[in-house]
Amino acid sequence: MSKEKKVVSDLKKIITIQEKIIKQLEKEIKQVHNLWLEYGEKYENYMFWYSQYKREAENLYKELEFKGGDHE
Repeated sequence: MSKEKKVVSDLKKIITIQEKIIKQLEKEIKQVHNLWLEYGEKYENYMFWYSQYKREAENLYKELEFKGGDHE
């Protein structure tokens, strides 16, 4: 009977350790997910401003090119 109690005790310890591992993995997955969302938003913001900059730069280039053609 003592051996059975030892086995049950060992199994409870194993289960406790596994639960701690699962909780830690869930925490890490949540952190990665939050980082993914955060950097996704930053990328969208970057692309928005980059497209605005690129459009304005192209417009400026065309305007300078047009004005440069008048002076020749």
